[in-house]
Amino acid sequence: MEKRNFLLQFLQFCILCLCACSCFLAESLKVKADLILDNRQIDGSHTIYFGGQPLREIQYGGTVVWRAGAYITYVIDNNISETHFVPYGQTTLAVTGSKAGYEFAGWRQDQTASADILTADLCTGDAKTLYAVFRKTVTVSCCNGSPTPQTASGYLYYNNGNVRSPEFTIGQLPLSGWSARGWSTGQAADAGISYSAVNGTPFNDDVALYGLYQKNITASFDGNGAESGSVAAITGTAYYNSAGNTVNPAFPMPANGFIKSGNTWTGWLQGSTGITRTSGESVTLSSDTVFAAIWQPTVKNFGYTGNVQEWTVPVTGYYKLEAWGASGGTGYGNSYGIAHIPLEEVSGGPGGYACGYKYLTAGTVLYVCTGGAGGEYGERKGGFNGGTAGFENTHTDHVSFREHYICSGGGGGATHIATRAGLLENLEGCTPDILIAAGGGGGGLDNYEPDEDGEDDEIYGRRGGNGGTGIAPSSSTGFGRSRTSRSCGGGYYTGDDQAGGSSYIGGVMPSLTYNGINYVSTTAVSGHTGNGAATITYLGY
Repeated sequence: MEKRNFLLQFLQFCILCLCACSCFLAESLKVKADLILDNRQIDGSHTIYFGGQPLREIQYGGTVVWRAGAYITYVIDNNISETHFVPYGQTTLAVTGSKAGYEFAGWRQDQTASADILTADLCTGDAKTLYAVFRKTVTVSCCNGSPTPQTASGYLYYNNGNVRSPEFTIGQLPLSGWSARGWSTGQAADAGISYSAVNGTPFNDDVALYGLYQKNITASFDGNGAESGSVAAITGTAYYNSAGNTVNPAFPMPANGFIKSGNTWTGWLQGSTGITRTSGESVTLSSDTVFAAIWQPTVKNFGYTGNVQEWTVPVTGYYKLEAWGASGGTGYGNSYGIAHIPLEEVSGGPGGYACGYKYLTAGTVLYVCTGGAGGEYGERKGGFNGGTAGFENTHTDHVSFREHYICSGGGGGATHIATRAGLLENLEGCTPDILIAAGGGGGGLDNYEPDEDGEDDEIYGRRGGNGGTGIAPSSSTGFGRSRTSRSCGGGYYTGDDQAGGSSYIGGVMPSLTYNGINYVSTTAVSGHTGNGAATITYLGY
């Protein structure tokens, strides 16, 4: 075999030497040599050996008539490579590579990931290794102060495990009233910060960024006319994400710390919204807000007006309702011609009293009707809201034949509180609408009594009946106002002449325990004189 190879090489050498004898023969032999050298059948490696050494070139008369090509190794990626023979003078860059998710960018003679790649490279006959460079587009989408996205793109370069990422610089835009706090890849308003700033920041993949903002919100509290006390302001943080999402802080409403004489604190008025907030309630705010203390006068008094008065419950809670019926008018009597019997006035009975406790809802309208006092003997007019008129009479003594004159006062009117408008007598059949009622007193009377012994008749005075006395309904009684008797006080029910009207507490709670105090609804003979009155006292909620 060695002899065979030697003879073959010697023969090739002899042929080449003969080629040098003439230019024509040289050119002819050059072409044939190229054909021979390009034939892998020579040794299967495109290489000609002489004396055991590969020939790189053949010259004739100082002119190179042939040069050997080279094997180029192309490294596509780690552990992935190809080898190609490239003839002398031919480009080494004709080979391309592929990598999933990337586009082929070109070749480098090292493994640096860079956009600086070979643009031209011819085979010099020397073997070499080239490294593939791939690239892909990386896009950053950012919502910067608004939900409208903006984009920026750059190339990421890859070379056999080495990466050069594109760098981005994005300034966060200002947002009026808010402070910038960085960028997030999440869209929640209070999302965590992914990047405090994007300033020369590299990204390997597409990413969506959202600008994050925050601001402080303060809830402050005003005493609204309070003489003393204070309530500390509360501060919370609102968050905004440029994706368009906002989360606002929730504030627990504090207890009252202000004091205003004659008033009870009932809650907080939220700014100009008209919304009432109570202690312990959680309120979400989107801006600084001042909460003003809401004051409810502890006592609401109702005097006599001669009309039904309306009152709207200002705040939901427990209330004490009180009513005083009007007193009856004064009666008068005289006996003419009897010197020892002087003019005599007899007072009417006092109004009754009713007290009850009720849980009332804000916005409920109550109707309060305060009774009018019964008219005096000269007028004899019945008091407003059920008092009946008095009467007068002249009687001749059957012994002395002297005249006796008597005149009773009018009955006092009842005072009631109801959820339906109208006088008490108009609410018959609407008992559930009546909360409490205090009966009026009966009118006074200077009366006489005929003597059976033939002597002068006995003259005596009789005071009007007390309002608030218990009167059970019967055929002789009237609801709210007597239909037949004179000088009667108005009331839930009324009785005979000069009787006081009854009181009523059937529309309220029998008793109430509030803040450790036990309250009991009741009626009584109060001794109240004059026109009726009513009081509503706020206890709390």
